[in-house]
Amino acid sequence: CSSDLRNPLGAIRTAVAAMESAREDRTVADRSLAIVTRQCAQLSRLLDDLLDASRIAHDRLLLQPEVCDIAVLARATVEAMQPTFSAAGVDLRIALPNDPVKARVDPVRVQQILDNLLGNAAKFTPRGGSVALTLTTDAGSFAIEVADTGIGIATERLDSVFELFVQLADRTDTSGLGIGLSLVRRLAELHGGSATVHSAGLGHGSKFTVRLPRSHDDAAAAIPPPPVAKPTAPRRVLIIEDMADNAAAMVMLLRHHGHRTWVANDSATGIATALRERPDVILLDLGLPDADGYETCRALRAAGLDGLVIAVTGWGQFEDRERTRAAGFDVHLTKPVDPQRILDLIASARRSAP
Repeated sequence: CSSDLRNPLGAIRTAVAAMESAREDRTVADRSLAIVTRQCAQLSRLLDDLLDASRIAHDRLLLQPEVCDIAVLARATVEAMQPTFSAAGVDLRIALPNDPVKARVDPVRVQQILDNLLGNAAKFTPRGGSVALTLTTDAGSFAIEVADTGIGIATERLDSVFELFVQLADRTDTSGLGIGLSLVRRLAELHGGSATVHSAGLGHGSKFTVRLPRSHDDAAAAIPPPPVAKPTAPRRVLIIEDMADNAAAMVMLLRHHGHRTWVANDSATGIATALRERPDVILLDLGLPDADGYETCRALRAAGLDGLVIAVTGWGQFEDRERTRAAGFDVHLTKPVDPQRILDLIASARRSAP
């Protein structure tokens, strides 16, 4: 509903006003920035859920599986969700295996499952209650269990909780889009697994269980650790982006980290600037006013530019990623992008010859 989109925007707007009113107060600035960060993440989740609801309706929700460690995914999700539980006054407990739990899954979608289950539990567990996340395994599958001491679900409503856009009227908080649990079940099924719920009734808490096949060769190579960006010399970065605020924010971020930047607001200017300045990295939007990013990237490659070209775009479906790969992009990032991911990629880029 509209309130679920307007509430985060309201919090962001008020936090920004607080920062503007108390420019010299570091405490106010830090608290306001924390609010903005949390609410931006919430807006991103809501937008992702809305887009995925459309993909479910049109049977276009696709997976991009890879071998990964489910325990690592769970820890990362718990870390990201901890501020939500702290603000709600709910204790979050975890029980994860010490050894890696390797499985061939779509890691983004598994984290989406975890995020939805934990967010739901935090929302419907009163202050002072607790939520337990447990990960268990057997030879061929693993199970994610999220159990809470919250308000529970009436027995006659259990069958409907996974339906799209269903909000249970017997719950005191009906905020949310009614999409998250439907996504959980559909994503589990796409992985060849299942999602179930148990509750002894109102006032007795709930337990959601997602079981997925591990679907990988036990002899698969160990999962390499993610690359750690090391301090490097400044890079030359061209930002081709037609939304002025996006470009300005990126310039501030990159210049703060010592990088040299140029901005172009359309394809023609971007190509001309790239040929003149020979940047190490190009951050390229796909929806430009004169020519799309695919055509722009092809033109850059045809002109002999071999630096790192990163798609930074609101288009993130599987076919969009396939098109960027075919056009010559090195990386595809969907807005809103993780600033640290951008910084790490730029730090890893090869420097152009002077």
